[in-house]
Amino acid sequence: MVKSNSEKTALQQAIAERGKLFSEELARTNARFEERIRELSVVRRIVDALKDIQDARKVFEGILDTIIDETNAENCSLMLLDPETDVLVVKAARSQTDSESRYYGEGGAVGRSFRKGEGIAGWVAENGESVSISDIAKDKRFVDATQAIGPIGSILCLPLSLDGAVVGVVNLSHPLVGAFTEADVRLMALVADQVAVALHSVQLFDHTLQ
Repeated sequence: MVKSNSEKTALQQAIAERGKLFSEELARTNARFEERIRELSVVRRIVDALKDIQDARKVFEGILDTIIDETNAENCSLMLLDPETDVLVVKAARSQTDSESRYYGEGGAVGRSFRKGEGIAGWVAENGESVSISDIAKDKRFVDATQAIGPIGSILCLPLSLDGAVVGVVNLSHPLVGAFTEADVRLMALVADQVAVALHSVQLFDHTLQ
């Protein structure tokens, strides 16, 4: 049976549409695969940082280097929460332009501190919830805090929790608006627990030496 021109055209369109759908699904599958590989690589790097648990500076530097390398963060800081005073203290920080991380734990150096509920990091510590702000100038929740921060366009701030309790905060920022992608947010949500374990392990090791 000879197909009419209209039937041939319809068949060709159906084949083309099916091919398009297949290509789109293949692209999505490849993207998910690449993102999963990225996630596993980051987790591995953070776990590897614990090999230097005897040297807290190296552990903090390893974590900061990983986050800076694997996300769009221009700046990153790691804060630990003192459960007795409810004060968050910056233990280490790094920006992309720094040759090395700033570590506050030697020679009497003290990082900036925040009380629970103070600023964005304090809010995250108090509520145990992440904050992702693509345009900090337009976010009315933290007007007072953002005025004191300086030239920052985007912020991604996550709690570091163990057994349901917040033990610290990791804060990422960038001077540009909309710097953090959905992949960045998913990645940090995944590795936050690994970071919490690493930093808590450092604390426990330090306490055994005191």
